[in-house]
Amino acid sequence: MQKPMNYKETLLNISIKDLESSRILYEAEHYPQSVFFLQQSVEKVCKYLALENEVFKPFELSKKMGHDSFKLFRKTLENQIKMMESQLKIYDKFPDSKNTELYKIADPVKHQADLKDGLDLLRTIKDYDLQNLPPENLDELIEQLKEVNEIGIEFPAELDRLFQEKFEIIIEWLESFGLIESDDMAHELKVKLKDENFKVFFFNRLKKFLKYLPDYLSSVYRIFILSIIFTMHAISARYADSEADFNPLTFYDKKNPLIIRMPVFMDYLTLAIDKINSFNNIDYNE
Repeated sequence: MQKPMNYKETLLNISIKDLESSRILYEAEHYPQSVFFLQQSVEKVCKYLALENEVFKPFELSKKMGHDSFKLFRKTLENQIKMMESQLKIYDKFPDSKNTELYKIADPVKHQADLKDGLDLLRTIKDYDLQNLPPENLDELIEQLKEVNEIGIEFPAELDRLFQEKFEIIIEWLESFGLIESDDMAHELKVKLKDENFKVFFFNRLKKFLKYLPDYLSSVYRIFILSIIFTMHAISARYADSEADFNPLTFYDKKNPLIIRMPVFMDYLTLAIDKINSFNNIDYNE
């Protein structure tokens, strides 16, 4: 008997094939079709992320998200702002945690403000002419794609001690992310953490998770930038418009600034998908 389809993984696999198709079509100078398949690849990664992070359910993807990848990021930011409010309450509950190096690096108050600024941007982003971004704007977005490599999270040397001595903070932190789903689960974990062998096992796995987390977050940010560039091309790359006198075959020619930069966008999308795959397939037994 055939196993049921894993819808989430299938979306990611189709996204990879769409990206491969985009490269082939670009090399053949079928530029509108190449743009369309790259847009589709970005869109399917977004839908994969929506399911992976439980932002939307499978039946909601077509009704609530459709071709508008920005809805994923708006919903994600709204959820993160709520989570950040929960985390700030945790720091208030354990005031001495605010004196740690970890708190200074995380800077949750600034992070919350940045999330709100990002949400404000997303609410107005469609006011811009994203289909006709000029070369300088495209180059600015490419610089952002590059600079993501320089974004890193350097965990402090005191992290091991914090894990060992302040594990109750860690548990509440995990709860705020929805990684611990009930009071019973939290209680069970607290009981298990009294065993030193389990504590070492648990925190080693947690540190491995945190090791891959920065690359994952950077990749999600790259997907967001690529969504800015390609979301509005979902229709225009496929259809002519007689009323607007728009012909995709002449619009997406080899002199178009977007077309000139397509290989760069393909490479960054490939990198982002690889990092997301690595994060979701961490081998905790290594």
